[in-house]
Amino acid sequence: MKLNTIFSLIQIMRTPGLYKIIKDCQSFIRFHFFHSALDSGLLNALETPQSINDLIHKLKVKRVDLLHAILDVGLSAGELSFTNGKYKLKGKISKSLITEKGDALGAVIQANATYYNSAYRELKDRMQGGDLSDNLENIGNLVARVSKLQEPLIKNFIRDTVKNKNPMNLLEIGCGSGMFMKTAYKTNENTVGLGLDMDTAVVNQAKKNMEKWGLSNRFTISQGDIRTFEIEDSGPFDLITLYNLIYYFEPEERPDFIKKLKLNLSAQGKIALVTTAKSNGTDIVAANLNLINCSLKGVTAVPEIESLKRLFKDSGFLKIEVTQIIPGSAFYSILASL
Repeated sequence: MKLNTIFSLIQIMRTPGLYKIIKDCQSFIRFHFFHSALDSGLLNALETPQSINDLIHKLKVKRVDLLHAILDVGLSAGELSFTNGKYKLKGKISKSLITEKGDALGAVIQANATYYNSAYRELKDRMQGGDLSDNLENIGNLVARVSKLQEPLIKNFIRDTVKNKNPMNLLEIGCGSGMFMKTAYKTNENTVGLGLDMDTAVVNQAKKNMEKWGLSNRFTISQGDIRTFEIEDSGPFDLITLYNLIYYFEPEERPDFIKKLKLNLSAQGKIALVTTAKSNGTDIVAANLNLINCSLKGVTAVPEIESLKRLFKDSGFLKIEVTQIIPGSAFYSILASL
């Protein structure tokens, strides 16, 4: 290499921030490789070594130059290898993404590459009054898959909350698959209850899960919106749970909503809430979620944790326990008792 070329490279690398931007760009490229390779079926196809002709057939490729291009990105990123005329998975992340346990990780990648991405891409227009994203109904399954990463943490919270053997009548708002109700029962076999969700497909799956788990005689699964659903006939409840749901309620409607739940609690009843809160400059993941929420119709900004404490206090709850679920994060549980 000529001295003047070396000198020019040194001058370029002295550009403030360039080295960090280069590293970030490499991560950005890897991230988008994972998204494209998942979405196109490339990663699944390479679960076993494949020749280029195998891939053309399996992926129904019409533009072979694009297939070669994405394969080159994968090779350059160290996620793929090419030996004896065949491509195969090499990187730990690529191998993980095609497993059942890796599905939540894949959902994080897909969410950030698609509707999360639009919050940044369209920020200027939306800040200046342009239409917010109206995609909430289409991303429910993706959001549910992302949320699986939090499941072990929420399960620990549930176990700590219901671990005594007293009778427990549970109302779970936004019951999803019913997994958390199952966790409550496994911890305290005196638990019965009602699971409520707005999504028809989710409700049908939860009912099937209860049958499969032998819990249909313990839990009723119903479809409905808690704002209008009559829960009185199933109460009073010893525990009402809301996991990652509070920002689906406008701040001005939350006092009446919490008061409605309070009216349906037993004398010793509690409301358990798990949520991401405002990061206030301390948690980039929470800050990212807040930006996404602010860019999306149908949800609100993530709440300040102090505002939630005031909400329960003003609603007449005497004991409000706030726990930072992940140290250093803005992911909290609140247990409010009468």
